Amino acid sequence: MSTTRPSRISLKRRERKILEKLSKGRKCARCLSDRARILLYWSEGRGVRETAREMDIDTKTVLAWRQRWIAAIESWGTAREAWSHKDFTRKIFEALSDAPRSGAPPKFTPEQVCEVIRIACELPRTLGVPVSHWSAADLRREVLRQNVVSEISVRSVGRFLKRLTSNPTECAIG
Repeated sequence: MSTTRPSRISLKRRERKILEKLSKGRKCARCLSDRARILLYWSEGRGVRETAREMDIDTKTVLAWRQRWIAAIESWGTAREAWSHKDFTRKIFEALSDAPRSGAPPKFTPEQVCEVIRIACELPRTLGVPVSHWSAADLRREVLRQNVVSEISVRSVGRFLKRLTSNPTECAIG
């Protein structure tokens, strides 16, 4: 098997039409438009460096999306000939979309988050905290005192509250 990449890809008429529409589309994300342009430039015989320079992106990005396209085409095989326009467009859209990212595992269980929010919805004085409204720092101290979690930052408490409501005063938070 050769390790060299083809200098040009051959796009079928349907593929080119869909990629051109994506590259000019105002209704799709810019990243999809850029990825479609990478493939169209490649089909015109433009090199990696030329494409990267033209689009003001890194050469690794160009290479990555070219490789993703090759993998997609190989996985589709000849089945793509029978796909409807709608199905083929969806497949191309999926091929040009970001792959799922694993990310870091959550530090807090849903139960812990709910408990933080439950505490936030109580008036501080009912829990013996001498303030009229919760601040994120006061709420953090109370959550730690009640052993809801072993450690938590003020910022994490703030993020939980932000997800809770756009109007934090609804739960006596100030």
